[in-house]
Amino acid sequence: MKYSLLIACLTLCALPVLAQTDHYFTESEVVVDASEYGNIRPHVVSFHQGVGVIWSKPNGNLYFSQKDGDSAFGQPFKLNQSIGSVFAASYGGADIAAEGDRLFVTFMTTPYLQAKVYWTLSDDRGTSWTTPQQLALPDSIIPFLPTVALDEQGNPAIMLMAYDSNYADPQYVVARSTDGGSSFSELVSFSEDAPHEVCDCCPAHLLAGQDATMAFFRNNDANIRDIWYAHIKDEDNYADTVFDIDPSDWYIAGCPSTGPDAAFTSKGVHSVWSSSGFGHPQVLMSVLDPTTNEVATDFLSSSDLSQFTPRIAASGDTIAIVYEQIESPITTSVIMWSLDGGDSFTVPIDFVKDSSGIYNAPDIAYSNQGFDLVYRDIFDASIRYKRLEFGLPASVGSAAEELGMRVFPNPSNGIVRVEGLLGPTAFTLLDVMGRKFLEGELDANTPILDISALPSGVYILTVQIAGESSTRLIRH
Repeated sequence: MKYSLLIACLTLCALPVLAQTDHYFTESEVVVDASEYGNIRPHVVSFHQGVGVIWSKPNGNLYFSQKDGDSAFGQPFKLNQSIGSVFAASYGGADIAAEGDRLFVTFMTTPYLQAKVYWTLSDDRGTSWTTPQQLALPDSIIPFLPTVALDEQGNPAIMLMAYDSNYADPQYVVARSTDGGSSFSELVSFSEDAPHEVCDCCPAHLLAGQDATMAFFRNNDANIRDIWYAHIKDEDNYADTVFDIDPSDWYIAGCPSTGPDAAFTSKGVHSVWSSSGFGHPQVLMSVLDPTTNEVATDFLSSSDLSQFTPRIAASGDTIAIVYEQIESPITTSVIMWSLDGGDSFTVPIDFVKDSSGIYNAPDIAYSNQGFDLVYRDIFDASIRYKRLEFGLPASVGSAAEELGMRVFPNPSNGIVRVEGLLGPTAFTLLDVMGRKFLEGELDANTPILDISALPSGVYILTVQIAGESSTRLIRH
């Protein structure tokens, strides 16, 4: 049964930009050196005080690493223990979801025509993992591009693209569990009521919760490759809602190998994707009310630059979206965020950029009133992590004042004096984007910092006093 679709122009680019809230980016950290472990398609999840990342290596291994709080990322753990090579590409591969202390990963093995879907879970935030289990599937289908979602109780739903035995007619189906993964339901079709077939190299996105399972996928109807939405109630074995949410009508003869992403927000569900239906590739965003099936869709941010592979994370009114942006000859990773449920967004910000580098495949997760970001640094062949925090650094003011640290004049005239040092003290100076401008050592006898050559702006000075890290903002 098809439902009517309300497409309403959001005119996002014309909305007022959010008032400039205090924010800063932490300094980037290396998750893993790709020369040893690879860096294909990193995905990040957040849980309590921790962060987990999965990625793949060209040899078919799948890895996981996590960090707790301020610690460094731990030694990568191979998830496909005793299992064959895992499929991985820049556009698709393994998927991970988190709920509480539970992490759940699904992946498929190669070769394609003999592909199997496996899953593994951890109930201790990635410290230990179960032996990978194969998802029971009919012999009549060939699986591809599995993805996973967890509901509020940690029950998994695994969606996958199902080809017929002739490797044709791809459709999206889902198997759901109500007992934490001990058993799964028979497959239910998400895309049966969408015309023709799904786009066969475009990964979909799955959401679980609120007594329903929801999917966003790219469909292929005579080479019109729009984004569709489907909804299955927990008690149903069919999709009761399936419709097109994408007004772009992107006509392309080959698979664009890019899919949608979605997140629950205070307004319902926000979803994002890239389309060239109106010209060069641009990110579109929809706001869907699942109770009324009304949806509004428009561009996220008008730009002459090409935008690819958007990812979204949210909690209530706080939403952030990352994507790749091509600024020839480089690729940079861009972020926009909203603190009012998506009514207005900030201007796009390059959260990592270098005139000689390529920084792509960004992913994002929400935790502790901020956002965890991962991306690939092609320049040094690594996966990197940083965080977007709102407000001021936790140690700004309080810890520094308790330890007697004082910075003056502030705003500076180019020369800053730091009082309260107890001897030779290491320092770093970052801007609010987390980029390091200065580092070295200050001495209690000559505690002078010369920032006269730096551009005007706000900087974060961090020093060690009495064995503790203390931070001050400096306005220059």
